[in-house]
Amino acid sequence: MSTLIAALLILTLQGPPADLSGETDRQLLQRILDSKNSTSHAVLEELGSRKTKSSLQALKSGLAELTANPGLKSACNAFRYYKGEPDLERMAIATLYSTALEAHVTRQRMAAAGLSHFPKAGEAELLRIVGRTDDPVARANALDGVLPALAKRAQKSDLRIALDAMRVTLYLTKGECIKALKAFLSNGDSKLFKGALEDDRHSLPVRRMILEAMEKSPQVEVAEHLLSGLKSKNSSIIHGALLALANRGWTDYGKHLERLTKSKDETIRRDALVIRAELYGSDPTFIDKLIDQAEDADRIKRSAAAISLAAVRTTDTLKALHQLLSDKEASVRFQAMEAAYSARHPSSVHALIKRLEHERGTMKPILVDRLSLLTGENFGGSQQMWSNWWRDNAEGYQCVPLKDALASKAARADRKAKNTTSASFFGLRILSDRLCFVIDNSGSMNSKTESGKTRLEAMQDQLCATIKDLPDGCLVNMVFFAVDAIPWKKELQTLNSKARAEAVEAIRKLKMKQATATYEGIIEGLTDPRVDTLYVLTDGQPYGGAMPNTGDILREVHRINQVRHVVIHCISVGRDSTFLAKLAEENHGQYTRVD
Repeated sequence: MSTLIAALLILTLQGPPADLSGETDRQLLQRILDSKNSTSHAVLEELGSRKTKSSLQALKSGLAELTANPGLKSACNAFRYYKGEPDLERMAIATLYSTALEAHVTRQRMAAAGLSHFPKAGEAELLRIVGRTDDPVARANALDGVLPALAKRAQKSDLRIALDAMRVTLYLTKGECIKALKAFLSNGDSKLFKGALEDDRHSLPVRRMILEAMEKSPQVEVAEHLLSGLKSKNSSIIHGALLALANRGWTDYGKHLERLTKSKDETIRRDALVIRAELYGSDPTFIDKLIDQAEDADRIKRSAAAISLAAVRTTDTLKALHQLLSDKEASVRFQAMEAAYSARHPSSVHALIKRLEHERGTMKPILVDRLSLLTGENFGGSQQMWSNWWRDNAEGYQCVPLKDALASKAARADRKAKNTTSASFFGLRILSDRLCFVIDNSGSMNSKTESGKTRLEAMQDQLCATIKDLPDGCLVNMVFFAVDAIPWKKELQTLNSKARAEAVEAIRKLKMKQATATYEGIIEGLTDPRVDTLYVLTDGQPYGGAMPNTGDILREVHRINQVRHVVIHCISVGRDSTFLAKLAEENHGQYTRVD
């Protein structure tokens, strides 16, 4: 359970306090001394709102006794009432500053956040914390107070301070960071950012935010710095720079694209090939090269060709695209199927129907879905029924408008929901024989379910049952994530009686740990090149790990999975999750919530 959720729970259990206005400052201080870290938020707010020297002294004495949230957070926040008060403001700043310099990490962080309420009067103290404190969260919390001023001055030294301390916290949000970076660009010279995307001293999330700020900047000069991002050693930065340049309509980077089309990183190679085709796709000679690319020995080139052939959408390019539906590589067939769907051409309907006879496993239901969205019809996985329908409707056929097909799909889903029972724990049919379960074993899995079991125990029961039901010969692995991601085995295991028993034993021995490193869990699950399906189960938002921001996780998983096309199903335990729903939607999976 996150600290913030715990704080809200404590406040809820305490209920509203009695009227405190009649109590003296000393009485309110005694409440703090009695309740310590569980002190009511209202008590601390009452002290601060009095804006007197006596109340400040009581708040200061109470702060000295607090070491954890929610009391510590509320106390530091209550000092904001003294902002602008003669003499008292300086006393409040001094108190928070000295607390932020202590060795206790939580006190450092909360005091720095409290001090950020004094961006002008406390600027010198905030900058000292930003420059001297070892804890990165405390530094970022202090930066929250001075970041707008730094961006307004927009000097080179100001940007260096900002980038060195920038980190998304509960106080310094990603939106605020990007807004400040945009201000640096508009208030200063874009040359301030020269080499920033290549600089490994800046964290990956910070460089991603720089990319977002540059992409939306009206300044033409930022294209030069985006081009420098193409030289980065980090594939995520190269990917972001490529997309940013493309979204800005930049065309003068052909030599960079040529180099990247030979990159060893598959995602970069694919991006460069697709963007190159967007730049030169109207050239008839290039179209011939594109058709040849569809027969290249490199599967990434064939996948990229599928996307580009669909965009050109001529008779010859569609014919080459439809041939890729029979490619020996599943990832290429998948990309060709998606490209044929995106082209929305009648000839693709027939080509996809023909493919129904040959596809198995996870790809077949996706293929059926794409056919339904092209036609508005639904004949399930029956190739014969689709063929009969096409025989009667092929002449002069035009694909159904997508909005009408989506409406038909929604109506079918409503009818199905009224005639089906509630989902089991997993609630999702397993079609793959090369799958990995990515399972949350964080501390919040200790919460009780309606059955009286903890979420962890319920998960263990269901996962053990699933492992026992899977047939021999199925390739399976499991990844458990909390503070980090721990795979059961280094690679997929062939399921037999011995492997099944070992898997069940590993599930039963699973213990809960702190943090929820969702990103690490998913990436570990994608490591084995043979995996074609993930089942991701978690009961909370990502917390901790290298990438706790859900938007960043979605972007990175999409980038990595665009050449793998692994189906990712998601199960949310005990709560709805827009993050998991989107993760499943973007990766051709299903999402369900279980209680």
